[in-house]
Amino acid sequence: MAELNGKYVNEANHQKVKTKLQKIGYVLLGVGAVFAIVGIVLLILGFTSMGKTVEKPLDPETPVVGQGFSSAVGFFAGGGILLMLGLGMLAFGVYASFFAHAREIAAYGASTVAPVIGETANYLADETSPAIQKVTSAISNGIRGKQPNETVETQSAPAPNPDVKYCTECGSKNTREAKFCTKCGHKF
Repeated sequence: MAELNGKYVNEANHQKVKTKLQKIGYVLLGVGAVFAIVGIVLLILGFTSMGKTVEKPLDPETPVVGQGFSSAVGFFAGGGILLMLGLGMLAFGVYASFFAHAREIAAYGASTVAPVIGETANYLADETSPAIQKVTSAISNGIRGKQPNETVETQSAPAPNPDVKYCTECGSKNTREAKFCTKCGHKF
């Protein structure tokens, strides 16, 4: 169970929140798409009505100049507002839908990425081990004052004891009959 603000979130609550977020996301996506489409249509109508003039009215005293321009501005303003509202709703709808499926997305990412990270770490450990041993040996020789081509004299190992075996993982002594290391638990 996950902990959220000191409260444990159970599966039933998770499913309720997920369902609500999905519904909110779908509504926002639908309404946002309609607003965006209507806004685009109004912008197109504003562009096309920009240069048009209105027929001469019956009353000669009514001015005709600028009426085509004012309708274009109205289309632009309405279209721009609806387009911006629609795009905002689309963005929040995508966010709500993504957040509703965040657990599944994270689980998929973890199950896909974690093995690759493990394999990479193992590969790096296997491939860099000889180089690290070489560098460690060079540092040891440098501390002892030996040149790179000289070998360091080591003490001869004591005669092997047939009643003792050493762990290959931690190097601790174990009895010959032991199936597991007494220090680290490594299986022999």
